[in-house]
Amino acid sequence: EIRDKDEMNTILDIILEYERRYPSDWNRTKKSMLNEWIVHNICYDLNLQRRRTMEVDLDNNDEEKYSLFIK
Repeated sequence: EIRDKDEMNTILDIILEYERRYPSDWNRTKKSMLNEWIVHNICYDLNLQRRRTMEVDLDNNDEEKYSLFIK
């Protein structure tokens, strides 16, 4: 379980660097991935769809859903 934003950012940087080195059809912004991760954690804490929110998947299709800024 990762909740620290610095840890999240470090992991997302690694994912994005991997994608830069080995390009694929996957295309997400760091901002939307971080937002998705935060939303998953919040929903899990609130017992909302826990089977779905226990893990963050960072699918391409979710880019637009999580493109708004969360502080």
